[in-house]
Amino acid sequence: MLYKEFQEQVWNRGLRVNDDVWVVDFQYDDARKSPVRNIPPTHARITTAHDDQPNAAVYWGRQYQFRPLGQDGTPKNNAISRYSANRRFFINVFLTQDEAEEFYTQQCLAAKEQLEEAARVSHEKFMNSLQDVERRLQRNR
Repeated sequence: MLYKEFQEQVWNRGLRVNDDVWVVDFQYDDARKSPVRNIPPTHARITTAHDDQPNAAVYWGRQYQFRPLGQDGTPKNNAISRYSANRRFFINVFLTQDEAEEFYTQQCLAAKEQLEEAARVSHEKFMNSLQDVERRLQRNR
């Protein structure tokens, strides 16, 4: 997700610190490597980095994060950043579990297509290299 979509999902909805939301992200930057992020649909609470401004509006300059909610509805100690480590992908924020699960499914399907295409291209390159070696062997006989 890019900055613009993130802004539309979070800031333009008027979300505030201590609001409960659903977060999700599954992104590949390079199909030959592990996913950049793999956050299945997670019920979380928006918190600031220092929890010093309860109910404050969420905006770009504030250091806020998402804390997964435990069974009892209290935020856990671990935090989910609003963007990936390389800061290219922002987390996806939804108000309902259904929206989050549907979006996660779409992200997984897109990743599957990306991986299948990478596998096809890799297989073609491997077969071309194999044919090249076979041609060289035939020339030397």
